[in-house]
Amino acid sequence: MLKEKRTNYYSGLIRDHPNKAKCMWNIINSELGRGNHQILLIVNKYIAPKKSTDLYGISANLLRAVANPLACIIAYLFNACIRKGIYPPALKGIKIAPLYKGKGKKVDIKSYRPISVVPAISKIFEVGLNHRVLSFIGDRDLMTDRQYAYRAGRATTDLVREVVWRVLVAREAGQHVALLCCDLSRAFDTADHNLISNKLNFYGIRGPALSLLTSFLSKRSQTVVGQNGSLRSSEMVTTHGVPQGSCLSNTLFSLLLNDLPDAVGNAEVFMYADDVAAIVTAPTTYELQQRLNSVVQKLEQWFRSNGLALNRDKTCFMSFYLNGTPPPPLTVTAGDAPLEMVESTKLLGFYLDSSLTWDVHIGELCSRLGRACFALRRLASTASRNVIVSCYHATVHSNLTYGAELWARGADVGRAFVMQKRAVRAIVGVSDDKNWKGIDMNLKILNLEANSVAKKYCITPEFSKTRHRKVKRHFDELGEDERLQDQETLFKLQSEHILSSIGHHYKRTDIAFPSNE
Repeated sequence: MLKEKRTNYYSGLIRDHPNKAKCMWNIINSELGRGNHQILLIVNKYIAPKKSTDLYGISANLLRAVANPLACIIAYLFNACIRKGIYPPALKGIKIAPLYKGKGKKVDIKSYRPISVVPAISKIFEVGLNHRVLSFIGDRDLMTDRQYAYRAGRATTDLVREVVWRVLVAREAGQHVALLCCDLSRAFDTADHNLISNKLNFYGIRGPALSLLTSFLSKRSQTVVGQNGSLRSSEMVTTHGVPQGSCLSNTLFSLLLNDLPDAVGNAEVFMYADDVAAIVTAPTTYELQQRLNSVVQKLEQWFRSNGLALNRDKTCFMSFYLNGTPPPPLTVTAGDAPLEMVESTKLLGFYLDSSLTWDVHIGELCSRLGRACFALRRLASTASRNVIVSCYHATVHSNLTYGAELWARGADVGRAFVMQKRAVRAIVGVSDDKNWKGIDMNLKILNLEANSVAKKYCITPEFSKTRHRKVKRHFDELGEDERLQDQETLFKLQSEHILSSIGHHYKRTDIAFPSNE
């Protein structure tokens, strides 16, 4: 009754007002309150400027340009969707643009990567809904600590650091340790909508909010568009999966996997979206093999119950050894298929080897840096210094700094440092055998050692620039002959050891390549 009276009241105001359009906008603005400001904040902060268009020909650049006059309308529609628990069907259409991977035959469908483009206006709705869902589960501490994806303050390096840390601690305790890396077959495309809705209801999201999120997932359509929009396939309605390219989909998928660590009791499970890694420990190799088989069986059962499938061909495991003695071969099966036991495996961009020497990772890194150095050398003769430095940061610096606090203590790290110096020589335009002395390199590029020190300083609370727990001649140096057998102490103090090994100018300036080096 109150709603009907309010509607009649506003209708009368618009009917009797001389400027009906102006009166309507005043009413909408008074109803929305701060909704306009929130919509503009979402557009400016979370909608990245892009030229690519969605299924309706709207780009992010166009949306940002007209966000101010449309903010009140979008806010009104957004609030109406929340009240009624219905996601607009027009915003469920996804454009699929096939992108050639650069290898393989162009007539082979496996040579293309599908790029999902959600409607531009839908991104605003999704960001707003995602913030509300994250606020709900964050206030109630519902998300497991073992999920590292799509969470503020967490990154891939945090997960790998935690895995390495727990392996070191277990080995120090005399345990045999194995790492199981699980690969899921098209996890985002096979997620069951009913299971996600049931888990949302279990976590306390009910009523119109649950109806809205269920409506967001159901009856979505996909259309493949190619050749700059000239070719378009027929519309296909999906019954499973979460739409990729959506921040809300990432949160819903994380909630789908949220109870996985609790389902596997005899292993420590860590997740980054659909990348699942499990650490298994045992006092003997025989018990380690038994526990590995038990963990694989529990994981497969959980995946099957939650509408997911384990890719047995790409799932592997690795047994760690730190005393120079390789572990005996272990037999681990998933169903009737044996899993591969490897000496090294790739986890979130890091190559972990069974002895944790980081030699494999550094070797792969040097291969990428070698190709980057070649490209920089070719650019040096045609591009300006600023362009070359920008290319350096994109191809060399990004690879060097990724997880440097983890692998920069490897015995073979000097190879990476040599490749970095080769890249800097390419920027300056001198030969690779040119001596550092006399070269003017005022580029303000942090070298590898300084980068690792800076990153380790951020994750080492015990570290102090003015005083160390163990000192030698100077206040900021550690004795090189200090032997740290306990892995916990070594992990906490390795920043200080690196800082002691480099020159004082690295500690007091941001120029990593002074002219006298």
